[in-house]
Amino acid sequence: MKMIGKGIAALAFAVALGSSAHAAVVTVTAGAPGYLGPANAIGFEDVGTGNITAAGFTRSGVSFSNIGSVPLAITQQGSNGNGANPAGFPSGNTYVSVLLNGLLQVSFGLTNSISLFWGSIDPSNEITFYNGNTQVGQLFGSGVTPQLTADGNQVSDNSNRFVTLSDTDAFNRVVITSGQNSFELDSFVAPAVPEPATWAMMMLGFLGLGFMGYRKRSKTGGASFRLA
Repeated sequence: MKMIGKGIAALAFAVALGSSAHAAVVTVTAGAPGYLGPANAIGFEDVGTGNITAAGFTRSGVSFSNIGSVPLAITQQGSNGNGANPAGFPSGNTYVSVLLNGLLQVSFGLTNSISLFWGSIDPSNEITFYNGNTQVGQLFGSGVTPQLTADGNQVSDNSNRFVTLSDTDAFNRVVITSGQNSFELDSFVAPAVPEPATWAMMMLGFLGLGFMGYRKRSKTGGASFRLA
């Protein structure tokens, strides 16, 4: 998929969300108008068109599946009267359209944020965040105002935007649904949180680089360094 635009605009706002256990906070950061997402974002051109099944499909470690009874379409502009190509994408672009009361589950490694291009945002579009079976956050399309506009407009930059959704609690899956046709999405990104062992290796690497830099400075400055 060819992406256009550069960088992410610093357009962010916090949405306080209630849960049975505590109040989670989802932060929405909107990309610059016309920005369709990074080169590593997951597109759907190679999936073909048709309905997403319960078995679904996996791309770059991210799994998409239908966990409801309503068909979920991977479609192209003009092939589904209930969906619209997200604004700014080339004509004939392939995207996912979650119809009224459909349930699209997207699973990935544990993370605190996901990014996606959210097309023609409607007030009843809904994303629920889970860590396993525990709900840790929820966001409705109506929650993106006033920075963005949830009016279902199919061509406006204000209601078609690449967004990053960050939760104060880590999560490893989201369920996407809508109270009206439709929730359109493309360019999905789910950066994984490094495992503890990975963090440890990174810290050792930084310490090693610091030690080598210290030795180099000691040699050039005439100082000595010895290990007892």
